[in-house]
Amino acid sequence: MTDFHSVFADIGDKQSLILDLSTFSSHMLNIKKILDEADKNSLVLLDELGTGTEPKEGAALAVSIIEYLLEKNAKVVVTTHFSEVKNYALKHKEAIIYSVDFDYENFLPKYRLLSGVVGKSNPLVIAGKLGFNETVIKNAENIIEKNSSQAEFKLDE
Repeated sequence: MTDFHSVFADIGDKQSLILDLSTFSSHMLNIKKILDEADKNSLVLLDELGTGTEPKEGAALAVSIIEYLLEKNAKVVVTTHFSEVKNYALKHKEAIIYSVDFDYENFLPKYRLLSGVVGKSNPLVIAGKLGFNETVIKNAENIIEKNSSQAEFKLDE
């Protein structure tokens, strides 16, 4: 195990109406400090990096931040729901992927990490288990299908 001289973390939400900071801005202020100070002897913990803003740009920024920290040889641990970040990890041998095991039938976390497995959140399944109206779930499924079809159509153009 490496000895770390510094440990940095961006976890939780530090938004402030008093300081006029949005969720995203509060995270970025903290992450800027991390980017400035982290080095090869640092452990950096980033929870849901790039969230709280436009998802595509947030995901791109998340990957860029990860790359920057890795170029500084920092050890980086990131939690994410972004496919772009998961895909980045799949393509880079220095990344180790874990997901949290979950029992979707009983709607209970199993509190165990699965190595080498990219996780899936299944928000529609969870919403259904929580008792959301079936109309809301079906409409969400239709929106996903419509958006997926539109993306494929645009790729064909």
